[in-house]
Amino acid sequence: MTMILIADTVLTLDDAWRVFQPGYVMVDEGLIQAVGSLDELPASQQIGALRLSGKLLMPGLVNAHAHTPMSLF
Repeated sequence: MTMILIADTVLTLDDAWRVFQPGYVMVDEGLIQAVGSLDELPASQQIGALRLSGKLLMPGLVNAHAHTPMSLF
C-alpha cells in the first residue's frame, strides 16, 4: 500500500541537506520511495494523501545518542 505524506516542511538528511517547503514523502511497504517538492507531485496523487498541516516531517532520530561521555566518569 502506497502512502503519501504532505507537510509544510520536509527535512532531508541527504548530502545536500535539502529542505522542501511544502514537500511530500511517498512510502510503499515501509520504504521511502520518493521525497520532493509538492510542485513535483501530480494533483491526482494529492487526493488521498495525508496532510500534515503546520508540521515538520523529518527522519527519525534512531541511534542518535551515545554513552561515550560516560567513560569520563
